[in-house]
Amino acid sequence: MTSYSISQVLGKISKAVVGVFSISDLQERVVDLCQDIFEARDCSLFLFDENRQELRLVAARGYSAKFLDYPDPIFESHQQVVEKPADDEKVGITGWIAATGRSFMSNSFKELKEHPHWRGVFDEDRLGSKGVHSFYGVPLKVADDEIIGVLKIENKRVEGRGQPFTDDDAHIFDILAAYIATTIANARRVGEIKRQSKQLQTITDALQQVVSSLSEELPMQHLLDEIVETTATVLGAEACVLFLKDDQRDVLVERAGVGYVAQLIGKAEYALIPREELAEKPATDDEKVGLTAWIAITGNPFLARNNAELQKHPHWRGKYDPEHYPEGQGKRCQSFLGVPLLVADEIVGVLKVENKKVGDSYVPLTDQDRLVFEVLARSIAIAIGQIRKQRVQREQAVTDAMYRVSEALAGRLETEPLLQEIVKVGKEIFNAEACVIFLVDPADPDRLVETKGEGYVKHLEGIAEYHLIPPDALIEQPEQPEDRVGLTAWIAITGQPFLARNNAELRDHPHWRGRYDPEHYQAGSGKQCNSFLGLPLRVGDEILGVLKVENKQDAGEYVPFDERDQQLFQLLANSAAITIRNTRDFQKLQETQQLASIGRSAAAMAHHMRTPLQEIRITAELLLEDLEERKHASAKDREDIADILGAVERMNDAVERVREAAKPLGPKLDLYDIGEIIRNSFTDNNSFAKQFQERAISTQVVGLENLKTSVIRCDRNLIEEAISNLINNSLEAIGANGRIIVSVLETQEGLCIEVQDNGGGADTNLTLFEPFNTNKEEGLGLGLFIVRRNIEAHGGVVSYEEKDKGACFRIELPQHE
Repeated sequence: MTSYSISQVLGKISKAVVGVFSISDLQERVVDLCQDIFEARDCSLFLFDENRQELRLVAARGYSAKFLDYPDPIFESHQQVVEKPADDEKVGITGWIAATGRSFMSNSFKELKEHPHWRGVFDEDRLGSKGVHSFYGVPLKVADDEIIGVLKIENKRVEGRGQPFTDDDAHIFDILAAYIATTIANARRVGEIKRQSKQLQTITDALQQVVSSLSEELPMQHLLDEIVETTATVLGAEACVLFLKDDQRDVLVERAGVGYVAQLIGKAEYALIPREELAEKPATDDEKVGLTAWIAITGNPFLARNNAELQKHPHWRGKYDPEHYPEGQGKRCQSFLGVPLLVADEIVGVLKVENKKVGDSYVPLTDQDRLVFEVLARSIAIAIGQIRKQRVQREQAVTDAMYRVSEALAGRLETEPLLQEIVKVGKEIFNAEACVIFLVDPADPDRLVETKGEGYVKHLEGIAEYHLIPPDALIEQPEQPEDRVGLTAWIAITGQPFLARNNAELRDHPHWRGRYDPEHYQAGSGKQCNSFLGLPLRVGDEILGVLKVENKQDAGEYVPFDERDQQLFQLLANSAAITIRNTRDFQKLQETQQLASIGRSAAAMAHHMRTPLQEIRITAELLLEDLEERKHASAKDREDIADILGAVERMNDAVERVREAAKPLGPKLDLYDIGEIIRNSFTDNNSFAKQFQERAISTQVVGLENLKTSVIRCDRNLIEEAISNLINNSLEAIGANGRIIVSVLETQEGLCIEVQDNGGGADTNLTLFEPFNTNKEEGLGLGLFIVRRNIEAHGGVVSYEEKDKGACFRIELPQHE
C-alpha cells in the first residue's frame, strides 16, 4: 500500500490541482502527483481530444516520457473492440480501458501479456528486457460516465525493490482518478469560457473598426456585411445570415449573408404575425411560420446541436433548404443558432449561424457559443437600431459616439474599470461638468447608491444614496417634502428619463429635492445645476440603476441639453446597461463554475470513498467484537482500533465539510441579538470551553455595552458558524496562555466584529479566503472560505490585518434593524 493515508492523499490532490485551470500545467501536476504517491517508476496520462476522436499521450514521467512526441494517436474512438481479438484487431490495453471504461491491474509481466488486447508495441523501447512487474490503469470518467482519458502507473518500487500494487492502492488510485477527471473536465470548461471571451473581444474589435470606417454611401449595408463575415469567422461557421424587419410589409428580409446563404440576399423572407396568433403546436404545415420567423415573433433564441434537434422544432419548415443544400450533394444543416436582435423592446431582426466546423469536422454549437452570440446580438441590435434611426445631420456625430462607447466598453469584464469608463465617456461626449452612475444595491434592492462619478460628484462615491419604493407607492404630486423621493430615485422607480434645460425646469419636477446640492456647489460660489439629463439603466424589465450627466458646456458657456442629446445619451445608457448586465453574468458564471467544480469534486470523492470507509469501519468494529469475545483484546488492541475508527470518522467529516462548502447559500434572515450569537459561538461554546481551560487561554468580549442596539437581521446559524471558524482558527494559532478577544462596534454602515489573537499572525503568502489554501498538514483550508461565503451572503465583507503581533479578522455587516 502507498505510504500516504487517504487524508494525506486528498490533501496532496487539493494542493496540486484545485484552482489550476491551465490544461498543460494540470497534466504535468497529475503525473508528478501519481508518481510520488504510488512510488511508481512510470506514470502516464492519456486524453481524448475535445471532439473525443483520438486518444493521445499528453504527460508522462519515467520511461514513457520518451513517447510524448509520438505522432499517431494511441487509440481512435471509431475502432471496434472485440472480446477475443485477432492480432490485427487488438487495440492495446490503454485503448481497451478507454473503450470499455474498465480498469485493469496486473502484478507480473506474464499476467499483463495474457490480456487479450495486449500488444506490447512500445514495451521493448520503453523497458528493454526489464518488463513490467506491476501495472494499474483506470479510465478517467466524468458526468454520465463519459470517458475523457486513461491514467496509468507502472512498476511500483519501495526502498529500491519492486512491489505489487495492492487493493488499497487501487481504492486510492480510483478516488484520485475520479478527482482528476473532474478537475480536467472543469479546466477544459474554463478554457472554453476564456476562448469564448477572446471571441467576443475579436468581434467587438471588428465592430469598432466597422463603425469607425462606415462609408457615406452605404453605411448600413457595410455594417451588416462586416457583421456576418466577422461572426462566421470567429465562430467557425459555414454560414452566417442576418434578417432585418421590413416594417412597411411586416416581413423579415435577408439583408446580409456569408457562405451558402449569400445567394438569397434580398430574396429570402418570412411573414410576421402577431404573437397572440402564433400556434404553439401547429396542427398543419400552413400554421408553421418558419423557425426564423418564430425567433422574431417570440423574441426567443434557439440552439440546435444537430439536424434532429432542428427538425423537432414545431415551426421548422426548411423552406430554403433546397437552395442551401442542393439535392445529391449529401449536405444538410448540422447545427443551428439563431437569436433575435432587440433594441429596447423592439425586435428589429434575427442573426443566425449554421454548421460550426473545427478543421474538416462538423461539431455542435455549445452553450458557451450561445452566451457569446447573445451578447454579440445585443451589441449588434443597438448598433443597427441607432444607425437606422439616425438623421443625415447627426450621422457622423452618432457614428463617432458609437465608436467611443464601443472603445470604452468593449471586452470589459471587471465592474470597477467598466463603470469608470462609462462616466468618463458620458462626461466627455457632452463636455459636461459631471457624469455619475447610481446602481441598485444587489444586497438591498431598496437602496440606490452612487457607484462611480466623474467631476464634482466624484467625492460622493459610496456616500450619496436614495431609498427606492414600489411604483404604486409613489405619490405623483407630493405635497409634503418628506413624500418626495428625489429625482434620481424617481427615474429608477418609474423607469422614465428626465431632461431639464435649465435650473428652473429641474426644480419644477415634483420629486426634486436638491439633497446633495450643498456638497456639489459650494455656498457663495454662485454655481448650480444649469442643465440635467438622467436615464434609467434598463435591461428588459429590470432597472439596474440611473445614469446622469449635468452642466453641458460649449466653448466655455453652459448650454442646454436637447432631444438629440437624449438620443445620444440613450445609446450610452443602453450599451452601459447591457455591458453591466453581461459583466455581472460573466462574474456569476465564473463563480458558478468554481463552486460547481468544488461540488462535483466533492461528490466524486464522497461516491468513491463511502464504500471503502464503511468497509473499514465495519471491519474494525467486527475485529474488536471478535477479540472481546475471545478475551484476547489488549489495551493496545483497543487503542489501535479506536484510532482506526477515529480516522474513518475524520475522513467522513472532511468529505462532508467539502460538500457543505460547495452548497449555494440562501440565508434565512430574522432578528437576533448579536451578544447572544457571540456567546453561543465563543464563550459559551462547550467545544471551546475545555480548550480554554486546559490551555489557560484568556477570553474577552468587548463593546457590547456600547451598542445603541444589539439586534441585527441575519441568518443566526451562518453568523455563528463564521465566528466559530475564526475562533477555531485562533485556537490553532496560539499556544498555552494565549489570548482571544472579540470586539463589537457600530460603524456608519452597520456592525463590525473583530476576532483578535496573539498567535503571531496568518501566513500572508496564502490566499486566505480561497478554498483549499492551507499550510496545515491536517486541514483542508475551508474554514476561512466558509467565513467569507457566510458573510458575503449577508452583503457584508471580511478582511484580515496583522495587529499587535497577532491575527485580526474583521467582519463588517450591514445593519438592518
